[in-house]
Amino acid sequence: MATNWILSTPASIANKYVLMIGLDYVTFIASEKVIVCTRCSTAVPVTGLDTHLRTCHHVPIKLRRKTIARFDGVPAAQSFNDLVPRQDGSTPLSYLLPPVPGFSCPHCTERKTINWRRMRQQAKTEHKISAPECAQDQSRYECHLQSWTKYSPKYWVVAQDDSVGRQEIQEQPHFGSEGEYLTRLEDEEEDQRFDGDLSTVALDVELEHDENTEWLRGCEWPMWFIRKPIHLIVAAAALPSARTSEDLSLGLWNDFEC
Repeated sequence: MATNWILSTPASIANKYVLMIGLDYVTFIASEKVIVCTRCSTAVPVTGLDTHLRTCHHVPIKLRRKTIARFDGVPAAQSFNDLVPRQDGSTPLSYLLPPVPGFSCPHCTERKTINWRRMRQQAKTEHKISAPECAQDQSRYECHLQSWTKYSPKYWVVAQDDSVGRQEIQEQPHFGSEGEYLTRLEDEEEDQRFDGDLSTVALDVELEHDENTEWLRGCEWPMWFIRKPIHLIVAAAALPSARTSEDLSLGLWNDFEC
């Protein structure tokens, strides 16, 4: 079912709290102190702007310099660490990617994810809640999340229209005793698989702390490895890097060292 959102949009250009600096590729949102790429609908920190425009959109160097120069002195987020989540319950921002279905832990305020399996694992390890208990209270975890970037785990819970929320609750299927029993068996089986996953390597579309440098974050490297086999990723990580700091000797030419 399509979800209707009451959006906080920069369409209120006349609003004194929202200042839009229109450029070809990026926009500054003064109320949030972020720079947003209008093509990707994601926030880009100042230090990652050049890399983002170059690697993601192949913007020529002159246009990149001109664009970046327009933001000199602008109080925008400088690094990815400055892109902190908004307050839970905030109105969705229309200039970002639309909110996605996700889960927020009702027992702590830190954990938010779009992966139900990860949420159940966290509930088990940190709150000692079994898989059947977690599945029984799944509605308490369900929410809609939004984030500044595509691959950032820094989600926040967005407010949803009450009428839509009530309609979705009414359409939830009702399980009888047999359905509840089968669901519990599936939950217990999956709960047992959690303990056996420690010796396996698994990649998840929702990345958390794998983007270790701002350069990698700026070029959004995960998009190149989505749905790629693990052996290919391992091989790419093991590729030798060129040492450009050392002089390369080409030998003698006409009695001169090259």
